[in-house]
Amino acid sequence: MATSVMPNVVAPVMREWSMDYTMVHKVVSLARLHVRRQLTMWSWNGDVEDAVLTTSELVANAISHAHVPGRLLGIRLALLEDGGLQVDVSDPLAGFPAFGDRSEAGPGEERGRGLLLLRQLGVDLSWFLRAEGKTVRAHLHASVGRSPSHDDQLYRSADSLCPCARMEVALTTNPSDPAVELLNVRRLHLVETAPPKLTNIQTSAMNRKWEELTAANPALFDGPVVVCTGVEWKDLETVILSWCRATYRLLVLRLDPDHAVPAPSVFVSVAQPTDDGQLLVGRMAASTVGAGRWQLPGGTIEPPEGDAGLDVDALSRHAARELAEEIGLDVPHGDLALWAVTRGNWGNIGLHFRAPARSAKTLEGAYAALVSSDIEQGRVPELDRIDFIRSQADIAGLGGPTADFLPVLADLHSGAVVVGRPGSER
Repeated sequence: MATSVMPNVVAPVMREWSMDYTMVHKVVSLARLHVRRQLTMWSWNGDVEDAVLTTSELVANAISHAHVPGRLLGIRLALLEDGGLQVDVSDPLAGFPAFGDRSEAGPGEERGRGLLLLRQLGVDLSWFLRAEGKTVRAHLHASVGRSPSHDDQLYRSADSLCPCARMEVALTTNPSDPAVELLNVRRLHLVETAPPKLTNIQTSAMNRKWEELTAANPALFDGPVVVCTGVEWKDLETVILSWCRATYRLLVLRLDPDHAVPAPSVFVSVAQPTDDGQLLVGRMAASTVGAGRWQLPGGTIEPPEGDAGLDVDALSRHAARELAEEIGLDVPHGDLALWAVTRGNWGNIGLHFRAPARSAKTLEGAYAALVSSDIEQGRVPELDRIDFIRSQADIAGLGGPTADFLPVLADLHSGAVVVGRPGSER
């Protein structure tokens, strides 16, 4: 095993940014996006594209050669006093056998090409051991008099047009911040990241709050959920939704003002229209966490099993399952189209699908059959009532509270508001 090559002494660090990622190849593009955006926000006077390429090569190398199941990869950017930049990529493997190999890769060989490319760009490379694994460090120098690149200008323009693009804006511990937004999303990418790190005090507070809630409602279940860790605009029509695996008790920590962490939920719903222009809504049963609340059929998203990822196809399958479980209507997931994306209370992200129109009689019949079957088998239906609305004006007649997104989607359904039709890259 090659011995570590300690980094040279450099100028003091002025600003830092870091993030952990799961070690799967699809995070390479997300890392590039994060680094480009961060350096642009810092107005770094160096070659941003060289820094993005450096990060990309080091991350890809770590994922390919240092992957350990269940372990994370870390990226750190450090802006130095002399204008230089440090890019640290940390992985769980305590060694770097190929680091000292400066020979050119032969035909068909991939290993070693990334480091050779970076050295040819003049990037100073070093590596050192940590308590658990190693860190590979790249040092890039500032460029004197560099004018902003096309990409710099593009991302600054996107920021000015899409203020929700910055990750820190997308995450909140305030239940009413912001009001529900209807996002004009045409393309949606989902990328898994690490969960938020809790202190011992936060963990204790979370467990206490969960015990209080389950004592009041024993039907609550600490099941697996998907939590949003960031929402960013890749361009003016493409959103990258970062998510992590958690359980319901993390969501209740938001109720503790002293220990809350940003933990927006990610949920799906199904807009089920009737053939005469109405929209089906349901009231949550008393046994649910949203007792008495009117909403569209749907629910929070459960993380996929194992190392599987999330994409729009997986979300549509989840939405179809929610429609079957709550209304008793079996709709092929391929018939569900992503219709709208909302951001509401707590920063919760709603991914709303639209189903083919059915008659109100068909929907009422499916729901009645489901309720009868549930009661016969000793189960409590998730919805204790269904109804139909045509617009936001009909919501008041339902009686009781409504999901925060329902008025916005009712307006969208009736044509009172218009937004570009979302799509996805499968």
